[in-house]
Amino acid sequence: MRDITIPMGTGHGAPAALLEALAARGVQVVAGCLFPRIEGRVAHVAVPDDQVETAREVVVEQGAAVLDVREVIVVPRDRRGSIAEMARAISDAGASVYIAYVGADGEVVLGTSDLARARAAPGLD
Repeated sequence: MRDITIPMGTGHGAPAALLEALAARGVQVVAGCLFPRIEGRVAHVAVPDDQVETAREVVVEQGAAVLDVREVIVVPRDRRGSIAEMARAISDAGASVYIAYVGADGEVVLGTSDLARARAAPGLD
């Protein structure tokens, strides 16, 4: 699974238009988040590895850009404790969490500084 970072303007409806365009092209957005920045806002969407290039094309077609693409861990709803417990386990394994967000079905998406160490953390393998 990959997290795609997309800087966006503040135009009304832009996030909805992006998500609709991704869906129309068959991109499965497993989870996502949107937050403000000093200038504009930033969207993160988690998509399957084999859909990254299509997602990238859609983002550009929507007038945005892909800032970053990183591999992430997706922890299913039934395999987790609290986000705090996951963050502690990852930290104890020698990695840091740089982003965490929750999907529509309760899965937790985690971006870390060291995926191998994070995956070795109890409950995340």
